[in-house]
Amino acid sequence: MPSRTAVHSRALIASITAILIAAAGVAFAAPAFADNPPVTFTSPGGGSVSITLPTVTEVAYGASATYSIAVTCADPFGAGGSPFFALSSPQTLATFSPNPASPSSWDGSTYTGTAAFRMQVSRSDIRLSANGAACFSGDGITGALDTLTTDPTTRPADEAPWVHASLGTAYVGRPFTSYVNGPATDLYTYSGGEDLPAGMTIASNDGISWTPTQSGPVTFHVIATDDTGHQWTTTLSTTVLPAQPWLKATVAPFSTNIPYSDVLEGPDYANYYPDYELTGGALPTGLTLGTNGAITGTPTGQLGDYSYQVTATDQQNNSYSIDVVTELVAGPGPDSPWVTSTIPSAQWGHNFSAQLEGPAGDTYTYVQTGGSLPGGFDVYSDGTISGSSGDTPGNYTVEVTATDPNGTTWVTDVTVTLGDRLPWVRDTIPGAMIGTPYSVRLIAPAYGSSYSYTYQVFDFDDPEDQNPLPPSWLTLGDDGTLSGTPDAISDTMIMVIATDPNGNTFGTEVDLNVTAFAPIWSTTALPALYPGVPITGSVSASGNLLSESAVDYSVVAGDMPSGITLNPDGTITGSPVLVGPYDVTIRAEQDGVYTDQEFTGSVLEPSATITPNFVVGDSDLTLGAAAAGLEPGSTWSLELHSTPTIIGSGVVAGDGTFFSTIRIPAGTPAGAHELILSGTSPSGAAVTAHAWFTLGRNGTILAISFTGPTPGLAALASTGAPDVSGAVLTGLLALIAGAALLLLRRRRHLPIE
Repeated sequence: MPSRTAVHSRALIASITAILIAAAGVAFAAPAFADNPPVTFTSPGGGSVSITLPTVTEVAYGASATYSIAVTCADPFGAGGSPFFALSSPQTLATFSPNPASPSSWDGSTYTGTAAFRMQVSRSDIRLSANGAACFSGDGITGALDTLTTDPTTRPADEAPWVHASLGTAYVGRPFTSYVNGPATDLYTYSGGEDLPAGMTIASNDGISWTPTQSGPVTFHVIATDDTGHQWTTTLSTTVLPAQPWLKATVAPFSTNIPYSDVLEGPDYANYYPDYELTGGALPTGLTLGTNGAITGTPTGQLGDYSYQVTATDQQNNSYSIDVVTELVAGPGPDSPWVTSTIPSAQWGHNFSAQLEGPAGDTYTYVQTGGSLPGGFDVYSDGTISGSSGDTPGNYTVEVTATDPNGTTWVTDVTVTLGDRLPWVRDTIPGAMIGTPYSVRLIAPAYGSSYSYTYQVFDFDDPEDQNPLPPSWLTLGDDGTLSGTPDAISDTMIMVIATDPNGNTFGTEVDLNVTAFAPIWSTTALPALYPGVPITGSVSASGNLLSESAVDYSVVAGDMPSGITLNPDGTITGSPVLVGPYDVTIRAEQDGVYTDQEFTGSVLEPSATITPNFVVGDSDLTLGAAAAGLEPGSTWSLELHSTPTIIGSGVVAGDGTFFSTIRIPAGTPAGAHELILSGTSPSGAAVTAHAWFTLGRNGTILAISFTGPTPGLAALASTGAPDVSGAVLTGLLALIAGAALLLLRRRRHLPIE
């Protein structure tokens, strides 16, 4: 069934048609409907109209009736008019196809087309209205064509769907209206079922009216009855929502002598509220409520709470009231404190925003009138201080002036503290080597945020290239990890950008150098170290000869012995301080790639050694005298006892060592003798070594000892000692053999420079 608007339109057209009939004054005799003859009208304008009716003798209620029409006119669009035709019954209007008012619809001076409409009443006179200055009289031609009668036995099926059987949204306490339309092609009277919600009414012409009193789902039935008494029933459901609160039910406090503006807003029912009205209580003197819900003016009067009621009326004339209590307070004076004049600290490089608020009870315009803020920060007219700064961390003080609508000003000093700039947790990377998997993670400053990472590259080989491509092997993960397996030597500058969830960005540049190989160590041990003795030595690793960079050396684990320094070029300088072990790892690095080497050893006590070059039975009496860890430049001596005779001496070298080959003087008497080697350490302590030997009368060695006088022999003598043989000599030979073996072992371990 058409909407009320369509029904009203058809009623209007029917009224216009009736006027045309009265004005035309043209009489005609309608043929019998079943005869189906042409109907011709002749007009003073010279045109003619013919109508051919359908051949059916009965038309059911709601059935479509189709007519054909032909018009002949010498000049259809002459005299500034266009042909117009209307076939109508009291509740329907035909649609012509093609449209006769369009020039393209005419073949020469003849129009041929059809008109169709659906019957909506049980009986109806079908009327024709024709107008057009060139074809018809100025008042048009109208007349009844025939009378049609419906077949009362034709109706929709019992299960036929309703044209409209749905409800909109309903709210507690809000008047609700809707409508229903039964199955198509019939007229109905409507009523509600026994389960109709309390307070709901169903008008016989399809209207539903209701004001819900509680929320929740609702289901009920509506019955449509036609003019024969046949009924159709449909089920309607909806959910009643709670009453909607006012969108804005409070306003800011009033301040005496301060221009005021705030607004109340009714419930959100998607309806425009054309009228707000003060329906109870009173506002302070000087304030008014506008029809748009705005409270404006400059309040005066007694301080305290004001109670008043505001009613909003929507377009459907539904009203909603709310009780409001608003306090009238004294407006700010010249010494009134600011509501907010201190702001939190800002982080270096982060987006920052803080709100200032002048004295209570007014609105202000803000401006910076002195001092300075960190670069990138500004004071805005609404009192916001915001921006992002990379200036020097510290305190920045600025003077801010707030001006009210009357031109009164308030001034305050605001201090912005810009926090310290945090460095990247990790923003250095080692070099890479061709063919070796590479992975290193960069970590942005520890401001407590998570970051996403992106990067750009700079091509050293082609500085003019503004958008160079990154190495094909290199990827940057979301967590800041650079990884891949290099496939070519390169030197690439990479700008890595870390972005936190708030849009703050932090950048760092890293130089990724890819070389052919890492340095190869050639030094595996540090030089001998003695307390107080200056050391001149170095460590060395061979690097890439094609590189322009030198190999750099640094300690990466453990410590160099106290007093010793490793220089970047690998040289070792200083003097050891303490005796004891050391364990240090030194890194050789070139172009960002490196190799580590561990060195272990001890700082040694100063030592002196006597190394005879003879064994039992020898007559060639030469020996070696050596020492290490002595005071450079000091003197040393070798004495032969018992009568002290210096048989060798010299000066200690700059590295604290000496070595000398000395011959025992010819004519040394037979007997037991002691050799004493003496020197001085850097601390001034004596350093000595001892050896004992027995010389036979034939000038050959009979015994050697390093632990004390030769066993079984006489004490040291200045004039020699008796010869020995037999069992004593046999025992001594065994002792000497052991001593000789010990001497050989010591000779293997004797440091030689």
